[in-house]
Amino acid sequence: MKYTLRLLLVVLLTSVSKLALAQAGNIIGQVKDEKGITVIGANVEVIEGQLKKGGAITDDDGKFNIRAIFAGTYNVRVSYPGYQVSEISGVIVSVDKTTTLTFNLEKKGVTGKEVKVVAYKKPLIDKFSPGSTSVLTSKEIEKLPTRNTQDMVSTASPNTYQQRSGSAISIGGARSEGTLYIIDGVQVRGSRGTNLSQNSISEMQVLTSGISARYGDAIGGVINITTKGITSKVRGGGILQHSVDGYNKMVLLKRNHLSDLELVPIINMTKIITQAIMVLIELKTRC
Repeated sequence: MKYTLRLLLVVLLTSVSKLALAQAGNIIGQVKDEKGITVIGANVEVIEGQLKKGGAITDDDGKFNIRAIFAGTYNVRVSYPGYQVSEISGVIVSVDKTTTLTFNLEKKGVTGKEVKVVAYKKPLIDKFSPGSTSVLTSKEIEKLPTRNTQDMVSTASPNTYQQRSGSAISIGGARSEGTLYIIDGVQVRGSRGTNLSQNSISEMQVLTSGISARYGDAIGGVINITTKGITSKVRGGGILQHSVDGYNKMVLLKRNHLSDLELVPIINMTKIITQAIMVLIELKTRC
């Protein structure tokens, strides 16, 4: 009996660790000064919502390697005595991928600022991805002309087929049942329950070829979805939809905390907006 319980515990811990690593990526890079000389012993921190999520110390070549960072958007900060703190904001970490960064530190007093912040620029070519992979960030998802997860995949990813709007996705000529869905590291059988709100998705990754052996259950392709994490700011959203059927057919899509949609006549818009403002004020007061 004790042996069986121990075996079940080991299997459970192994499964949890695999799920935790399934949605992780790596951050590598190098730190130099203004003369191009590598900085040894610099402190590198990965920050999300004012919380430290990982870190490393640069080696003799000024390089660092931060592993197992959950997919999402982060700020990476580098500090070293005698030099100005340098930060790259909006760094995108994708599932099973490596993000490369380069820091050039300046001595204190050059710019007069305590922290030098530079926005992250996504590279056009990913040298660490040999296969065909499409990655949609949260900003790109918000600009898509659809709110359905399946439609997002078919619109932005090649080598995919969708019979009609909202239906399941077929990848690489395989059946729709051969598409593997993974949401925050958890495998989902079939396409049911995969239609998430646009505002809740941090990143969507679609693998159509060159799929790693870790995705053994995928016959056609893999759709990997990562939801948003914590944030230091209160966020929310609303959608206004206008009908083309005639006058006074406008409706407002009101979203509650369960992400359900409710159609509300436009005549009640003033009341709804007032209520929404009161809710935002209350949330800001609590925070």
